[in-house]
Amino acid sequence: PQEESSRQNVYSEAPTRRYDGQPLETPYPSVFVPPTYAPPVRQQFSGSPYQPPMQSNSPLHSVAGFGISERWATTLAYAPWYIGLVVSLLELFLVPRKEVKVRFHASQAIAIHIAILIGQTIFAAIHAVTGSSLGGTLFGVLSFVFLLISMLKVWRGDSNRVEPVAEAAQWFNQHIEPRKQS
Repeated sequence: PQEESSRQNVYSEAPTRRYDGQPLETPYPSVFVPPTYAPPVRQQFSGSPYQPPMQSNSPLHSVAGFGISERWATTLAYAPWYIGLVVSLLELFLVPRKEVKVRFHASQAIAIHIAILIGQTIFAAIHAVTGSSLGGTLFGVLSFVFLLISMLKVWRGDSNRVEPVAEAAQWFNQHIEPRKQS
């Protein structure tokens, strides 16, 4: 009855019902009075305040399905010539999806190696037509230096994302399924 009359009269306020039966111990905080905070407490550390990295994030942990350390697995994918291409394909076929970093570098290295092979084919065709091998030689030297720099960056743990091949690398990572672990 009282609730119905409150609903019918839009200018009245409906009573508030408490379900737990306990009165409020402290009032609601005011939005007009800023809260007060206690000063921070200094804690004494017996050792380093930083925790050691987890074993799975360590570049020295052994990669599942491949048996070598993560540092070597990511670095060897960028090896020049066909070595890096073969290592990258092996990594994508053998390393499980939980090894995200290794699979990323393997798929990116495959995309880079395929781009280099396409570039070498184009320059070989130009050499066949013109007889000049300067462009192909220069491209080969620059590709070799780029792969060595990539190997060095990955070995040191620096970021090595090559944006022009990112879409192809993602495609390789998604479509090359690792073998089933038994």
